[in-house]
Order: sequence, then structure tokens, then C-alpha cells
Amino acid sequence: REAAKKYFESFADENLARALSDALTSAFLESVANKRSLEEGALSEYQYVNLCSLFRYASNNVPSISLLAAPTGTGKTWVFVLYIIARILEAKIKGEISGVKVVIIYPRKALARDQFERILKLLHFFNEELRRKGLERYAVSLGIWDGDSLENWRKIAEMRKRRAGQDVEFRGIKCPLCNAKLVYRETEKIITCPSCGATYDYVGDVREWISKVQPDILITNFWALNYRLISRRHKHLLGSSIRCIVIDEAHVLKDLEGAFTSYLLCRILLRLAMQYKGVSTDPSAPLRLDPKAEYDALDWIRDYLKGRNFTIVLSSATISTAPTANERFKDAEEFARNLVYPRLYEVFKSICKGRGFNPIIYHDYDEIYQKLYGSKPAFRKLRRKIDVVVIVCLLYTSPSPRDLSTSRMPSSA
Repeated sequence: REAAKKYFESFADENLARALSDALTSAFLESVANKRSLEEGALSEYQYVNLCSLFRYASNNVPSISLLAAPTGTGKTWVFVLYIIARILEAKIKGEISGVKVVIIYPRKALARDQFERILKLLHFFNEELRRKGLERYAVSLGIWDGDSLENWRKIAEMRKRRAGQDVEFRGIKCPLCNAKLVYRETEKIITCPSCGATYDYVGDVREWISKVQPDILITNFWALNYRLISRRHKHLLGSSIRCIVIDEAHVLKDLEGAFTSYLLCRILLRLAMQYKGVSTDPSAPLRLDPKAEYDALDWIRDYLKGRNFTIVLSSATISTAPTANERFKDAEEFARNLVYPRLYEVFKSICKGRGFNPIIYHDYDEIYQKLYGSKPAFRKLRRKIDVVVIVCLLYTSPSPRDLSTSRMPSSA
């Protein structure tokens, strides 16, 4: 709570900062941590140090690339979710009410759906806390855009008609209150729960709704961004309101997918830089591109990022198994550098170095827990067991290449 409150105080008065941090803390405790108070604990040490670092860069208006690289189940999702909610509140307090502020990119639809449901639960409790405090103007909205998103509400009505009036489910996503599956109500153009009657007018996936409402958080995938969002029809969804881009499961982005990710990030940032400079490809625009002239796109991006706390978050499984923390940091930096695109990474690096900041936010998960628990006998015993398991797994992996017809793996393996 204190970390969030301190960040909010960098752009809001003390009373509002306290109210917002209390609302976010209460919602997180109730919907995610399942704790009654902060005394029972809320964030792990790994989550806390990463969140504090993100707030430190943002409060100093320094652009950042954050790499959250840790094993599955360590709470990486909640680090960036809490951070992006804080960034959305920052934008709204500064008067930037409309526009998509955060884009979260997932490589798989199933993962996007699961994470949407988890984020929705937190937002429900958070928005309710804001309503009780009379701060509903800061409520956060959530949308999802992918190949399953229908074009307009009329399509929902047609689907209901084909099903003889039966409800059309909202992607199988469950109500945060009663766990029933949410449905579309095309007449009111909202999502509701048919069991408890709760309405969720701040979430949706119908493209007509997304284009009109421009939700604060937009969940999507690379292909939807490339083919749908960066277009003349929907280009307003990627405007100057963007504060943060999150890429989850970053470790799976290799080869062509990795190259495509780099290209897309450069394309998005160049679009934002062009909007910032007021440059357009439209011949009638006051500032337009000269087809015969040469431009340095990275210089434009550098000008856009200076003095702006734009953030790229890469959430990933463990990147490196090197024996020392220093080697793991170098591996992490190389991973981030290549995925973001080396020349774009150098732009972030030059700005950060000039402000006295590292170009990448990275906290080594193993190092943190070694410091916390490394001296305890139980931890050392666990490490020995893990080492034994790794050695055994290396011994029994696959048949010998000299004898492909007979496996040496034990029948009990």
C-alpha cells in the first residue's frame, strides 16, 4: 500500500493518493491474495521489489523495459497488473480520461481468456471500492480483441436468434461474484450474469464496443495488432494515451515470432512518435512525409520517449540457469535487447543512462530467495533434492542414438 501511495502522491494530493491506494490494496487482498489484512502479507519479496522499481522509473518520467523472468506461479502477472492499474489512474488524474492506456499481448487465446477472467475479478472489487468512496470516475475498463471478437452487437442478436432465444455466453468467462458464466445482453449492449444479475458495463469484446469505448486495458495478440488495430479504421485505439505495452509468455517468442515482435514494437512506437510530432502520411495534413526525403525513425522515437515514462514489460519464464547472478543478468539483458530490437533497446539505454538509470529493470528471482531463505537448513536440503532430480532426469532422457530400436529408459519411468 505504501509503495502505491508514494507513487500516487507524485501526481495527486495526499488524500486522493491514500484513497486510491487503499482501494487497490483492499481489492487485491480480497480478490487475489485472499487475506483479511496487510498483516497477513500480500506481495512476495520478488513482487514487491519489481513493483517498487517500476514505480521509481515512472515517477521520474524515465522510459523503461522491465523483464519479469521467474518460474510459473511466482506472481509475475500481478506485478504488471497492479502497475498498469496505477498507470491508468495516473492518466485519469491528469485528465486523460479517454483512450486505450495499456495493451497486453498474449501469444495464445486460451491464456488471454484465463488472464482476462483473473483481471476482471480484481477490477470488479477495485471498481466497487471506488464506487463506495465516491471515486467511480476512476473506474478501470477492460476489453479483449482477437479473432473471436464479433464485429457488432447485431451479430450477437443473430446468434441468439439461431439458438432459439438462448443466451450467448461471453467466452465462458465466469462471474467474479457467483462463478456463473457471463452472457451478452445485446439490447443493453453490456455483459451480465444470468444468475446473480450483476452487470459489467466496463468489460467487453465486441469490436463496435471497443472502438467506441476505447477500454483502459486492451488484451489482444500480435496478429490482431498487426492486421486489425494498426489500420486506418482502428488506428485511434493506438494513440497518445498509450502508457504501457505488456508482452506475456515472452520466452516462447523465438525465431520468426521473435523477429515479428521486434518489428511490431518498432511500428507501434513509430506511430506514437509520428502522432507526437504531428507528422502524417495524409497529403492534406499540415505536416506530411516527403516521399523523396530520408528520415531517421529511431530519432523520432527517441524524441517521443524523452521525458516520458513509457514502459515495455516482458513477462517470461526463467531465462537463464547460469550459476551466478551476474551471468543471469547479462543473459536477461541480452534476451530483452534482442526481443525488443537491438537498435530500439539502445534508444531506451541512452535515455536511461543519461538520467542515471539502468536500461532494464531486472531482479534475479534466485538471488532474492537465496538471500531470504538460503541460510535455512530446509532450503539447503530442498536444493540438494532438486540437484538430484536434475541429474536423474539427464541420465534418463531418450534412447541412445547408437541403438534407436531399444530404449534404455526404465519401464517404471
